[in-house]
Amino acid sequence: MFIINLIPDQLTEQAVQRGDGVLNDTGALLINTGKYTGRSPKDKFTVKDALTENTVHWNDFNIPFEEKYFYS
Repeated sequence: MFIINLIPDQLTEQAVQRGDGVLNDTGALLINTGKYTGRSPKDKFTVKDALTENTVHWNDFNIPFEEKYFYS
């Protein structure tokens, strides 16, 4: 079943009921995401505009993205 637009308490309840997570001693939801949890650095793009042009260190991990494509 695919459920969308739940409030955080409902999402937490669903995760615990489905065995996707557990609550810690403070009530926070803990989930074991497995071995591969991060976003690939080369899948992150930053809009290069007047504000970021000279303030971002452009390299293989800070990939410029043209502003005209950001708003489309």
